[in-house]
Amino acid sequence: MLVDGIPALCPNFNCDFAYIEAVGEITAQSIDGTSVSITGTNLPLDGFTVTIADQECDTGSHNAIETAITCSLTEVPVAGNTNVILKTSEGVVALADGVPELEIDITVTTVTTAQDLNRFGGSTVEISGTNFGYDASVISVIMTADGTVCDVYYAAGTTITCVTNEVVEISDCLDNAPTLTVTINEKTDASDDTVGCETNVYAVASISPSTASPVLYSTITLTLEESYTGTIFEEETTITLISLDGEGG
Repeated sequence: MLVDGIPALCPNFNCDFAYIEAVGEITAQSIDGTSVSITGTNLPLDGFTVTIADQECDTGSHNAIETAITCSLTEVPVAGNTNVILKTSEGVVALADGVPELEIDITVTTVTTAQDLNRFGGSTVEISGTNFGYDASVISVIMTADGTVCDVYYAAGTTITCVTNEVVEISDCLDNAPTLTVTINEKTDASDDTVGCETNVYAVASISPSTASPVLYSTITLTLEESYTGTIFEEETTITLISLDGEGG
């Protein structure tokens, strides 16, 4: 604790204080893209920060008078219902009773896949749009037709990248031209773009050698069926060895 800039220690580490006057009040708030508007009374003119959904306004964009503040966020905020946090050296400026929350919606614009989805999973999908945020753990992506999950591993505000699980109902994927639905903090939007599944199922034609040492490094060659016409990229490929009795991996 500081008193007039001098460090001080309160008795029993507890400090009493008198609440004298609120540091202004916010009576209205709005957001359009990254542009933020605040209306209120006795608002700060300088030395403040404005934050929405963990994104802060660029201090160089602040434009303030006692009854209004405008500024621009440095990044797009994540979707959801939230409020402005206006903070000064004297604390957080209160939000008046009855001020509606900001509703930040998702917009999904495009869905891109390198090729039709593999029915057994492992296909990479890139989704473009707005207000995705940067925390992949709060984003859900499913195939609208049958609920097949696409696990999100990358999010960057306007882009999501996910990898599909095994398709739940292959007939839905083949026949119904499914879309993808994105959900973040209870906000949802579905793509206009559709995805499809590969009609052919390819298998490994041969494995060489047929045996390998359990302790020494071995080179194993997998040969796919001649009908396979795709391209396998090393950085996107995972091969797992599984014992026939299910005890190894």
